Amino acid sequence: RAVGERTKAALAHLRAQGRRISRFLPYGFTLAADGVSLEPDTQEQAATQAVRAHPALSLRPLAALLAQQGYRDRAGHPFSPGSLARMRRRG
Repeated sequence: RAVGERTKAALAHLRAQGRRISRFLPYGFTLAADGVSLEPDTQEQAATQAVRAHPALSLRPLAALLAQQGYRDRAGHPFSPGSLARMRRRG
């Protein structure tokens, strides 16, 4: 239990500093030139704001709306309902 608590505290500290804690970058951020810090990605930030702007819309219509507005995921594909659900959960 103590190891888990220390690990959780260490990861929270790194997050607060804006440092990378996983091999997966959070959506809306890119890796800075130093290879450790995170920088906001304006296009991805705009997509997350568009998702937050429609909290009452269900996932499939939201995916269709974002595709219509030209938003794409990192791979250049339209957002799937599953990726939008993860985006909503993470805030």
